[in-house]
Amino acid sequence: MTRKTKIRLWIATIVFGVLMIPIGVGWIVYTVTQTGHYDSNAEFTDPDTHVTTHGGYVSDSSLPFLGFALSFAGGILITVGSLGLTFGWLSGSDDDDRYTQPSAMLRQAVPTTRVGWGPDTQEEPPGSR
Repeated sequence: MTRKTKIRLWIATIVFGVLMIPIGVGWIVYTVTQTGHYDSNAEFTDPDTHVTTHGGYVSDSSLPFLGFALSFAGGILITVGSLGLTFGWLSGSDDDDRYTQPSAMLRQAVPTTRVGWGPDTQEEPPGSR
């Protein structure tokens, strides 16, 4: 997979996550208004101000939780896509980059100076004179 393709996939992940959040919020609003009903006897007390309000939408359905889960998953996708786009090493190795592979680095690390003696030099080994 080329670098350009990986960048496009990370951007698509971020865009998909951004789209999931309003869809999840819309799902919450839809399910509360469709499965819930206005109850004038419902009470809610704010724990900080201790003010009690009367009346509100009440729903016994667990469907709004699916909207929360969808929005939460969208936030996770945005985070993972942003990190993957920022740090390209999260996406794995680049097969098309010849100079960052260990074999290429070792190939370039071969010394060019000659140390010692051998058959192609005019010198004799120490102690042979």
